[in-house]
Amino acid sequence: MNLFKSLKLMMIVVVVLLTLLLPGQSRAAEDLTGTWFADDGGAYYIRQVGNTLWWNGMSGNGQGSSFANVFRGTIKGDTIIGDWADVPRGQTLNSGALILRIVNISPDQIELRKQRDTGGFSGSNWSKAKPPKQAGSSSGARQRKVQPDGTVEIHNPDGTIVLLNDGRRTIISPEGRESHTISPNVEAQVDTPPSLPNDNRITDWLEKHNNYLLGIIRTLVGNDQGSVDNYLRSEGAGSSVYQRINNRTKTIGRLTP
Repeated sequence: MNLFKSLKLMMIVVVVLLTLLLPGQSRAAEDLTGTWFADDGGAYYIRQVGNTLWWNGMSGNGQGSSFANVFRGTIKGDTIIGDWADVPRGQTLNSGALILRIVNISPDQIELRKQRDTGGFSGSNWSKAKPPKQAGSSSGARQRKVQPDGTVEIHNPDGTIVLLNDGRRTIISPEGRESHTISPNVEAQVDTPPSLPNDNRITDWLEKHNNYLLGIIRTLVGNDQGSVDNYLRSEGAGSSVYQRINNRTKTIGRLTP
């Protein structure tokens, strides 16, 4: 009986070792280095060296005003185990352990999914940003960009380019001819927004809503980081949370004419 138990224990140990080691060898060939975006509105700049992974995570899709954290973990098969800590750029200073799972959604798409955490880590799903498509690389697709001054630039499949800014619309034909239209300001006077409440639940919701709107803009411009950076610069670092909601909603409207 003791011999049977010993053999059974040895088989279990072998299975566990194979589970841990074999996936790790195949996983090492997949480099997770790159820019990732999580469902907490943050941008995560990941570097993988062998089976070790580091990241710098920043809220606001890379601004870091709400939270900023660092992480170091070890890749074992399809699991990443490590420790994270907030840094003083953001408003929180928490830390803890984090276990992630590497999930193959499709042959060319990988996600990271949180399995367990301590310290109250907010993110739970990460998606890797894809390189932006080059203009004209996909026939029939509408390409959208944001210029440094916040002007929305749309490339239509027929070769026309549309530029949209506050009340001004410019259409450039494939031959280079320009036509301009100035729309009358028919918007009603916007009421003065209320002061920010003292309730952290409401302010957190407003920030998450802002991050959600910025995520829509990012999707509409095809994950073009240059366009996102241009938009954020045109928005201004001193804008209030209400002004950002208003500006981002307007920009989404221009990106989806």
